[in-house]
Amino acid sequence: MAFKTVGSGGPLTPHRIRNLEDHAVTHYIVELISEPSPSRVELPSETNDRGSAVDVRTGEPF
Repeated sequence: MAFKTVGSGGPLTPHRIRNLEDHAVTHYIVELISEPSPSRVELPSETNDRGSAVDVRTGEPF
């Protein structure tokens, strides 16, 4: 599971998810919109270390 603060100071960066495995997976994207973002800038993703995710543009985990 990953959590990302997208910030409130500018346009949102589009997000995409791609399955790199050889079996079906389910992704859930939950957007918390009831309160303003706690940050004006986008912050790095935080994870609970359950599962894995890789940024296909950089090859880096996030």
